[in-house]
Amino acid sequence: MEQASLVEGYKEYGKHSESEQKKGLFALKSVEVPPAFGTDITDQIRNVSRRLRILEERSANQRKNMQVLEHSMLGDNKKVQSQVRTLQTDFDDLKKQIYEMKQNFDLLTAELSETAKREDIIVLEKYINLWEPLNFVTRNEVEKIIQFILENKKATKTAVDSQHTPQKA
Repeated sequence: MEQASLVEGYKEYGKHSESEQKKGLFALKSVEVPPAFGTDITDQIRNVSRRLRILEERSANQRKNMQVLEHSMLGDNKKVQSQVRTLQTDFDDLKKQIYEMKQNFDLLTAELSETAKREDIIVLEKYINLWEPLNFVTRNEVEKIIQFILENKKATKTAVDSQHTPQKA
């Protein structure tokens, strides 16, 4: 019903009375409406509603895609933050290890500075070669030699004593 009144109103739109029509360059021209105007409007309305549904579906799909993307980004952000924290703790551990290694190098350097130098070793080598410590005797060897000598003296003394004492027969 509304469509019929719209169609009639539209047909009447372009018509003017004879007195209103002007002649000349800017004269109003009568507009002729095609006879299938009612079906044309319904087709246009259907077409517009179809396009509107398509746009609404696209918009809904875009919203869903955005939600999935946001969810994915949040998950990735959490992973990245976790990795950054792990890297930070690893970095702190490495800094600590480097500090400890530096302390050890400093200690080693201090100990090496207190050791004998090459020139000192050469002087000691010359003294050792001069003294010839391989010809020295150990305390145990000296004690064994003394013990051997004392036993030899006793044995010789007893042998001498036995020769000088008369034997009774």
